[in-house]
Amino acid sequence: MGCEEPPQYTWTEAEHAGSLPWVDVQITVPPCPNNPQWLGWIVESDGQTPWEGAQVAALEVLLEIYQDYGDELVNGLAGSLPRV
Repeated sequence: MGCEEPPQYTWTEAEHAGSLPWVDVQITVPPCPNNPQWLGWIVESDGQTPWEGAQVAALEVLLEIYQDYGDELVNGLAGSLPRV
C-alpha cells in the first residue's frame, strides 16, 4: 500500500490467570501518508507470551485490512485470507 513506517508492538505482563503467565499486547499500524483512506489501526490482544498475543493481534489487523482493501490486495498474500 506504499507505507514505509512499520507496525509497532507493545506488551505488558498482566495479572496471572491461575498459575499461567499472561501478557497484554497492542499493535499499532500507522496511517499511510500516500493513501488518505489508510487511516491506520490499533488492535489489542492477549496471550500467554508476547509472541502469542502478537500473532492474534496481527491476524486481526490483516483481516480488517483485507475487509477494507481486499479488491486492491487480491493478487498478494492477503488474497489467501478468507473474506468474512
